[in-house]
Amino acid sequence: MLQPSYRVALGWLGEGRRVVAATLVETVGSAPLVAGAEMLVDDIGRIEGSVTGGCVEGALVEEAQCVLGGA
Repeated sequence: MLQPSYRVALGWLGEGRRVVAATLVETVGSAPLVAGAEMLVDDIGRIEGSVTGGCVEGALVEEAQCVLGGA
């Protein structure tokens, strides 16, 4: 069975969207989410999931848009 984030990514890809996936691989100290948390960003700015609970999501979206050629 596919994880929900992969279902979303496949749906966006099926719409012809380009998608960046980010995965939290490690935390140090107290953190709102654990390693394995995922976030998707598509080329029109849709976001699914979270990797930090908000503290760096904006920067991650900016980087994703650069990767997708949107900057």
